[in-house]
Amino acid sequence: MPGNIEAAHIYCLCSGQWRTVGRFRERIDLDIVAVKTVMDLEGVPDQRECLSKVRDIARIVLETKHAQN
Repeated sequence: MPGNIEAAHIYCLCSGQWRTVGRFRERIDLDIVAVKTVMDLEGVPDQRECLSKVRDIARIVLETKHAQN
C-alpha cells in the first residue's frame, strides 16, 4: 500500500507532463523523463516498481478519458 501512495504522489506531480501526437495533440503516455526526474527529486528507492505503477495510473486515466468521448 505505501508503494501505491508513492506512485499516486509521483503521478500527481507529473500529471501535466504528457507525450502528445497529432494535430489535436492527443495524449499517448506520460513523459517518462519527467517521471524519472521527479522520482529522483523525491528520492524514490525502487524506481522501476514506481514507474510501473505510475504508468498503470496513466493508462487508466487515458482509458477513462477515451471512454468518455
